[in-house]
Amino acid sequence: TGVVDTACSCPYNHGGICKHRVAVLLTYVRDSDEIDERPPVSELVADADPEGLRDVLVDLVESRPELAEQVESRLEPLDSGDEGDDARDRRPDINRESIRQQVQYILRPTEDRSAHAYDPYEAVETDVEKLGNLLDQVRTAVEAGDGETALDILEPLADELMDEEWLALSYDDSNAIFEFFDEVDRVLAEALLTADLSEAERADWEDRLWAWEQEMGSYTHQPPYSVALEAAQRDWDFEPVQRAMQGDIGYADLWEGDPPWYAEDFVRARLNVLKRQDRIEEYLNLAETADLIDDYVTMLVKADRIDEAIEYGRRNLYSPKEALTLAKALREHDQSEAALEIAQHGLTLDDSSGQAELAEWLRDRASSMGEFEIALEAAIAAFAVSPTQIVLVIGVVNSIRRVAQHLHTPYETVRQAVNRLEDAGYVSYETGSL
Repeated sequence: TGVVDTACSCPYNHGGICKHRVAVLLTYVRDSDEIDERPPVSELVADADPEGLRDVLVDLVESRPELAEQVESRLEPLDSGDEGDDARDRRPDINRESIRQQVQYILRPTEDRSAHAYDPYEAVETDVEKLGNLLDQVRTAVEAGDGETALDILEPLADELMDEEWLALSYDDSNAIFEFFDEVDRVLAEALLTADLSEAERADWEDRLWAWEQEMGSYTHQPPYSVALEAAQRDWDFEPVQRAMQGDIGYADLWEGDPPWYAEDFVRARLNVLKRQDRIEEYLNLAETADLIDDYVTMLVKADRIDEAIEYGRRNLYSPKEALTLAKALREHDQSEAALEIAQHGLTLDDSSGQAELAEWLRDRASSMGEFEIALEAAIAAFAVSPTQIVLVIGVVNSIRRVAQHLHTPYETVRQAVNRLEDAGYVSYETGSL
C-alpha cells in the first residue's frame, strides 16, 4: 500500500517532509537491510510488568513536565460507581474539569510549547487529530446507548472549542476543522437523541447550542451545531416523525415545509439511534419517508429481506451510485448473482452520478465470477463514461482484451467496439491500444 505515514523528531515544520525522512526512504529503497525495524510501542508494552510501566511513565513525565496534564486527564475521566449498584444503573463519573484541561492543553498556541516555526495549517491538523481521541470516547458511549455519559464529555469539549482565539486563528486554515466541527455536531445530535433528559436539561442544551450556532454563523453560512440544536428542540416527540416511524408515510411531512440544508444529517442521526436500538421497522419507515434509498435498501439486506431489497431496488433506484450501494450490500451477504443483476440495472439508469465507479465495480466482480460477457459490457461502459480517459485507457483496454479472450471473441469485434468509443472521443492511443 506504500508509505502510510512518516515522522521525525527534528524541528522541521515548514510543510512536506524533512530531509531526514527523505534520506531514510531513499536508503530503504536502495538497501532495506540498512534500516532498523522496531516493533510498535503497543507490542513493547503488551507483556510488560505493570510496575515497570509505572516507572517508565513517571520518568517520562518528570523529563517532560508538559505531558503531566495529558496523563492526568487520560487517567481521571472515568471513575466507576459503587460496586453495589446494579450494573445497568451504573454510569461513569466523568471528570469534566479534567476533560476541559485536556482540551485547553491541545488548543494552547503552538508557540507556547515550542520555539520552532509556527505553521497554522499543520497546527490545526495536529489539534484535530488529538481532539479526535476525545471524540472517540464519546462515540463509544453513544454506541453503548449511554447518551448521558457522551453529553458529559461533549459539554466541556464543545465549550472549549468555542475559544475565540483558537477559532480566529484556526477556522480558515484547514478543512479538517470544518469536518471536525461537523462530526462533533452529528455525534452530539445522536447523544441528545439517546439520552433520557429532563425538560430542564434539554432546555439548557437548547440554549447552549443556539448560542454556539449563532457564534459559528460568523464563520460559515452552514454553521455547526444546527443538527444538534434540531435534536434538542424536536427530540422524538415531533408528530410527523412519530407518524413516519409508524409507517404513515403518505401523511408525514418531516419538516412541515422545505427541508433545511442539514436535513439528511439529522435524519441519519435518528436512523443511527434506531439501528442501535434494533428498531428495524421504524428505521425502514423513517428512511423510506426521507427518501434515503441507500440506507433503506442496505437495512433490508442486513435484515435478510433480500427479495424485498432487490424488488425495491428495481422499482426505486434513481442513480448508479445507489445501485452500487445495494450491489455491495448484496455481495457482502453472499448474494453475488443478485448483486450483478442490480449493478447491471444501475448502468441503465438515466442519472449518470457514480456510473464510472459502478461500471468498474461490475467489470471486476463479473470477471472474478466468470461472467465474462457482463464483464465485457461493463468494461466498455467504464471506458465510455470515465472522465480521465488517458489515465484509465491502459487498464480498461487491457480489461476489454482479457475478457474478450475468455469469450473467444474475434479481435475485429473488440476492435470495432473500441472504434465506436474512439469516434465518440473517449479513446486515446497515446498510452494504450488494441
